[in-house]
Amino acid sequence: AAGDQAIIDAATVLRTTFRQSDILARLGGDEFVVLTTSTDNEDEKAPSSRLEANIDAFNNGQSRPYKLSISLGVLRKPSNQAATLDNLLVRADRQMYLHKQHKKEGCVPISCCKFYD
Repeated sequence: AAGDQAIIDAATVLRTTFRQSDILARLGGDEFVVLTTSTDNEDEKAPSSRLEANIDAFNNGQSRPYKLSISLGVLRKPSNQAATLDNLLVRADRQMYLHKQHKKEGCVPISCCKFYD
């Protein structure tokens, strides 16, 4: 039951972090994917910073037997570059595993890790 609640909590944090126009999907287990677009004026790390802040706020404001922690893979696809959805997911998954490795090495905040493709 706690695992199911953690999935629900993670989905809630993701929904509050990203825009209604962004696409959120659960791939399975505890893996989610977010397809978002950014404008030229938007800092590419802004969504990651919002996510980190929302996770911290959740963990500080909830009485759960666990703390949420998210490993994140972020990539930026140039608008002039063709890519399939499968290719984008593979690249993002690779970046997520790099972030997991950074966390194991003590780099916990999303903002301190270089995991952008």
